[in-house]
Amino acid sequence: MITIASLVVFLAFYTLYYTSKRATLSYDLGFEKWMQRNPRQTKITGLFLLVITIFYVAFYKVFRLWNINVFYSVDDCWKSNYYSDSIKKSK
Repeated sequence: MITIASLVVFLAFYTLYYTSKRATLSYDLGFEKWMQRNPRQTKITGLFLLVITIFYVAFYKVFRLWNINVFYSVDDCWKSNYYSDSIKKSK
C-alpha cells in the first residue's frame, strides 16, 4: 500500500515539477515533451494524482480502523492462515 501511494505521489510531483518555470528540463522521453508542451493538462494531472493518493490512503486507514479488509496484502493473508492453523491445532 505504501509503495503504491509513494509511487503515485512521486509521479504527481514529477509532473508538477516539469511545469515549473525555474526547472532545467531535459527532453529525453516522449511524455516529457508532452508535459512541456501542455503545462495546463500536466498540472491538472499532477493535482489529480495527489488527490487520488490522499483518498487512497485515507480510505485504507478508515477501512483498517473498522477492520474491513478491502485492501488485501500478502502479509494479511499469511497472518489469517497462520492464526487459523494455530487455532485448529490448539483444539
